[in-house]
Amino acid sequence: MFEDLLITVKVNISVIRAIIKTNDRLRQISFGASALIKKEWNEDTELILGTLMQDIPKVIEWRVYDHCAVVTRLYAIYERFVEDLVSD
Repeated sequence: MFEDLLITVKVNISVIRAIIKTNDRLRQISFGASALIKKEWNEDTELILGTLMQDIPKVIEWRVYDHCAVVTRLYAIYERFVEDLVSD
């Protein structure tokens, strides 16, 4: 049973890592390295990214939200792990 709990925690943490990496890449595209990517853009890409850019928060606000979400989610994962461990 303990192994099942550990696998669940590891899967949840790997999802968090993937989300962090994805958001970091999106921030790089939005605020940084977009000049490198523009070479591969077409009209559809410009329309999609233009629409997306209208709703993107400032980089600092985005990072703060990400950090808060990650800390909250990690707390929930470990809290659930401890509760399941104690109940077993």
